[in-house]
Amino acid sequence: MLSSGYMIFAGTSNLPLAEKIAESIGIPLGMLELKRFSDGEIWV
Repeated sequence: MLSSGYMIFAGTSNLPLAEKIAESIGIPLGMLELKRFSDGEIWV
């Protein structure tokens, strides 16, 4: 297990992959909030 100071964050492309990676190396998957603007931009 890596240092507890690390976290993995997943965007919108492949959440299941990020969850598997985080679980396999013992790092929590961080929470984040995503919002999409009408012009396609993403706020994280």
